[in-house]
Amino acid sequence: MESSVFDAIVVSMASGALFLTLHLVLWQWLAPERKAVFLIVGVAVVSYGLMVAGSWMFLNLPPQMHLWTSGPLFMLLLMGYLHLYVGIERSVSVRILGELVRAEENRLTLENLHEIYPYDYMIRHRVDLMVETNWLIESDEKYSCAAKGESLSRVAIFLKKCYGMELTG
Repeated sequence: MESSVFDAIVVSMASGALFLTLHLVLWQWLAPERKAVFLIVGVAVVSYGLMVAGSWMFLNLPPQMHLWTSGPLFMLLLMGYLHLYVGIERSVSVRILGELVRAEENRLTLENLHEIYPYDYMIRHRVDLMVETNWLIESDEKYSCAAKGESLSRVAIFLKKCYGMELTG
């Protein structure tokens, strides 16, 4: 039994290392518009699939011996990594901190920060992305929620009530 747990850990760790390597290499070469969630999912599936197949072919480790342990463990590693990745890519706070570190004397005024990261860009960038991914509908220079945007909003509103949150985002 200990052997199968160890095998599952090795398969999931190797899958995670392969995913990280593929992700970093692809993200260096791909144009920004090609970097998408579905591609990350594809890289994750390919990474895990290759390691499961490789362990079966080369180590004679049948998938049924570890799949129920290695799969969830790989997903846990993947979720932790993606949380870090999205935090770095999308976080306004992290971007502001980075600008302060790069600034002369590591200091900027609020006006300097507005020049670097204007409010209009923050809103426009997010709204354009939501229109592009069909979360919002733009008509006559006004926006409304698409069906999936409305569904997500209702879930978020419900969860905010459950958590006792009023102002978020």
